[in-house]
Amino acid sequence: MQPSLVWEGYMRPDDIDIELLKRCQENPGSPLAEIFEPFLIKLSERALYNRLFQLEAHRFICVDRASRRGRALASLTELGEKTISEAGLGRARPACVAGGSL
Repeated sequence: MQPSLVWEGYMRPDDIDIELLKRCQENPGSPLAEIFEPFLIKLSERALYNRLFQLEAHRFICVDRASRRGRALASLTELGEKTISEAGLGRARPACVAGGSL
């Protein structure tokens, strides 16, 4: 597994992470599996879950595991919104790392 890149004390999201954050923004409160579904042609389910867990660990998203039994529901945090905004300004981000996990 690749170590997380550090950016201002947090991991530095790559293009796929930014797209996952955008999906959380567009579909707040959606199950994790629905957030990453469009990316299954690029990466494995496990790699995508790992990415979302890393985004949660670094506080880009908030995952509610209590509201619906057996479902983890993702919502974007303020840091996640800031990251999407900065990505829209064309700030440099690393390309996806082979293997897809951070």
